[in-house]
Parts: sequence; C-alpha cells; structure tokens
Amino acid sequence: TDLVIDFATKCGFSTIMIGSGTWTDSEGHFPINTRFFPRGIEDLKVTADRFKQAGFRVGLHFLAAAVHPNDAYISPVPDRRLVQDGEVTLAADVDEAATTILSTTAPETFPATEGGYEGNSAVIRIGDELIRYGSTSLEDPVGFVRCERGYLKTKASAHKAGEPIVHIMRSYGLFLHDMDTSLTPELAKTVADIANTVGAGMLYFDGSERLQGPHWHYNAKLHKAFYDALGRNDVLLQGSS
Repeated sequence: TDLVIDFATKCGFSTIMIGSGTWTDSEGHFPINTRFFPRGIEDLKVTADRFKQAGFRVGLHFLAAAVHPNDAYISPVPDRRLVQDGEVTLAADVDEAATTILSTTAPETFPATEGGYEGNSAVIRIGDELIRYGSTSLEDPVGFVRCERGYLKTKASAHKAGEPIVHIMRSYGLFLHDMDTSLTPELAKTVADIANTVGAGMLYFDGSERLQGPHWHYNAKLHKAFYDALGRNDVLLQGSS
C-alpha cells in the first residue's frame, strides 16, 4: 500500500483503482479476497481509508456483467438467471456418463467449438447440470459430441428426452447475469454494499462493451442498476464502450 501511494503521488494521479483479482475472489457473490485482505472487508476498508487519507479517490475494478465460473451462482447448481442465447430439445434419454447428446434439431446457432477468452462458450445446461461439449454435430445424428459431464462441479445426472438443452453465453471467459431478470439488481446491491462500506468513489465496469443484446440498451441498463443500488451520486462510473 505504501509503494502504491508513493508511486501514485510521484505520477500525479488522482485515483487508485483496486483490480478485481485483488479485492474479490469471484464476480457474482463478490467474496472479499482474504489472501490480500485477511480480515475481509475490514481490511479492504483500511486500505481504502489509507488511500483516501493520502488524497486519492478509491476505485474498484470488476467485470460488471459477469459471473465467475468459480462463483456459487454457477455451482453446484447453476442459477437459471444466467444469460442463455440458444435452445434445442434433447432427442433421447441420456445417463450420467453419456458423452454424446442428441437433439431433435441441429444446434445451428450454438458455437461449433469452445471459443476461448475472446469467444463464446461450448457450455450447455440440461436441468441442473452444466456440460461442456467438444463440438456440435449439424448432420444426422445432430447434437453434441465429446461432452464433459458435470462441468464446473455441477452434478452429472440422467436426463429424459424432451428436456430443453440451453446454451450458456460467456464473455471474456466469464458467464453473464441476465439483465432482464432479478439477478442484476441482486449483484448490484452486493457491489454497492461493498463500495459504500469502503467509501469507493469510482467503479470501473470492465467488459461492459460485450453484453447480451443491443449495446445502447443493455449498457445503460447495467450501469443504471448499479447507480440505483449505490444510492448516491458522488461516484464516478466508468463503463467500457
């Protein structure tokens, strides 16, 4: 902390922003990272107070639209309020060990393979199970092949024909909370409570240029949710755009 204050002073900066990899263990429930702040939010507040006493605005960086794969919104039971951007129907019963999952129609809108950090996910949900597929099959028999069952510590289970298979959208390696559901204000309140407790004067909404739908709508909706949760208008809200 002393080194940061010294560096920021010499550079003439006005704000010190704490990265999400430092202050929280996962976007979603936003537990404080006790590796760096052993007493949790109490230590985060001590650090923020030291920055403010030295004359700096304190910022918190985070992936604002995201839910981290390690978060409790993902496992052991994935929240149904994550962004889903594709759906087909399970064509035949599968047990918990099946690695080929057939659908009644070709999953043409699903990513063909895992897209990595810059791309979309090869992750589907059936019931309460997440499954990562190796690739889609668009010719008979259509569906998903080379499937990893019980992905991200969800429970591999048997599923009946007729169940929906939904694609779980991902951005920059993280899943997204659906801003048309109650999950967004829920997350916003969690962050606002932390920001207000430590007296943060800035929130950096990283990743908010890549959302679930039309940018003009969802970018504004995302930031408005956090603004409302903060309950004050003296915070700088910076959004990627």
